[in-house]
Amino acid sequence: MKKKILGILGGMGPLASAEFLLSIYENHGSLSVEQDNPDVILCSLASTADRTAAILGDNDNNLYGILKDNLMKLQGQGVHRIIICCFTSHHFLSRLPKELTQSIVSIVDVALKEIKKLKRPALLLASRGCYEKQVFQASKLFSDASEYIIIPDEHDRAIVHDIIYTNLKVNPNKSLAYEKVRALLVKYNTDTFIAGCTEFHMLVRYMLSNRMNGVVSFVDPLHIIAENLEAFLNEGC
Repeated sequence: MKKKILGILGGMGPLASAEFLLSIYENHGSLSVEQDNPDVILCSLASTADRTAAILGDNDNNLYGILKDNLMKLQGQGVHRIIICCFTSHHFLSRLPKELTQSIVSIVDVALKEIKKLKRPALLLASRGCYEKQVFQASKLFSDASEYIIIPDEHDRAIVHDIIYTNLKVNPNKSLAYEKVRALLVKYNTDTFIAGCTEFHMLVRYMLSNRMNGVVSFVDPLHIIAENLEAFLNEGC
């Protein structure tokens, strides 16, 4: 039987999608038979314009065109499911052709399903573009999980955005990012955060490698997908 291929539209940012790929192979990799490893095609579009700047400025249509063209290229390579490794880019899902969206696994929806299942307050950590365009709220699944989602105030949304851009995207300082996130969780009286920007997958991996997840909990759809890849590839079959 032909193996199903996962497509990842990444590079937004490049470290986040690269670490997601590493998570997949760490969870499903075979050390004895190389050919048993998952087949994944990563399209790392590191040159893509900043998503927040684009959708809050005047570059919205250009970014949409880039996403659409490269999603079509991935689909043309025979992938069975596609992950857009950028939450802010999910702002464009409603505008994409149905033949494309049918193969996309929404990481927003994966997060919302997990929050509904956990039934515990969780602080949404996301980019300014994701907050302002209400990317999570636009999902049909949001109403079922909304009572458990804490949206930080405007001042703290700026802090979260700065964590992404200053402590995770460039010259990552995951230890400092962790301390800042933990302080925000204390302020909002919860121990759980939602990784609503793919850069926070890097923080999740740091926490797991240092066994910090007992103090701070997380809802990270990239981690969920990496752990349950086969189920996502077979979804809808």
